[in-house]
Amino acid sequence: MAQGTLVTLLNLYSPLASAYRSPTQARLNELTSSPDSPANRTDLEELLQQAASDRVKLAVIGKIIDRDPENAVALEALKLLLANRSEHIRRLAAFYLGQCTDEDSGILEALVEQIRQEEDSEACWQMAMSLGQIAPEHPEAAIAQTKAIQLGSYPLVLLVALKLSQAQSDQIDIFLQVKQQGEEPTNLPEGLELVVLDSNGNKVPRDSSSSEYLEKVALADDICLPLELYGSPGEEFTVSLKYQEDRIAETFII
Repeated sequence: MAQGTLVTLLNLYSPLASAYRSPTQARLNELTSSPDSPANRTDLEELLQQAASDRVKLAVIGKIIDRDPENAVALEALKLLLANRSEHIRRLAAFYLGQCTDEDSGILEALVEQIRQEEDSEACWQMAMSLGQIAPEHPEAAIAQTKAIQLGSYPLVLLVALKLSQAQSDQIDIFLQVKQQGEEPTNLPEGLELVVLDSNGNKVPRDSSSSEYLEKVALADDICLPLELYGSPGEEFTVSLKYQEDRIAETFII
């Protein structure tokens, strides 16, 4: 599978909603409201120092990184946020680190260190995908692709990420995630089914001793459906999405 464009794990933005009501965010919007806005590095760095919360800091950092992917002030702030108590903050910090281009700034080492101690699975995957953008040959890096899917009247995005297993040398770890298209978090249709099938079209058990299968059904307030699985190189699996009478399937070879 070829490396795709860096994407966030797709339930990431909702924790930042409150940032957009702060005075700092209002000033940030004023400075960056158009391509011809007067914001420069000093303006944004000063705004970062003034930010009262980590969520607002990330909003400012996003604008800085858009303009200057090697900005030292932003990179140092991101490395600190990578160890934040909130998994949502850690995920977004990892996402922005993946957009940086200065490998000599210590971001690679910071990502690897946090991956090795990260307890939140989705945050760990985001860090691995970001590491894949910076150093795709690193043994702990993940590569990711997204695919737009139309299921009935719902435009969806399917994310597939792969990385070498650290537990077994001949195993590939896989992360799947489905959400609606668009940057703003939108609830999935209740009852949407995500199922993983083998090459014979049968549901895949969660593990060899489990009676449960690799499947999830969206609840009323779900904005994404994540699933983790593993396989061997050359193995085939199919991701099946179903909502009411509409169904679509995508087949992948590891």
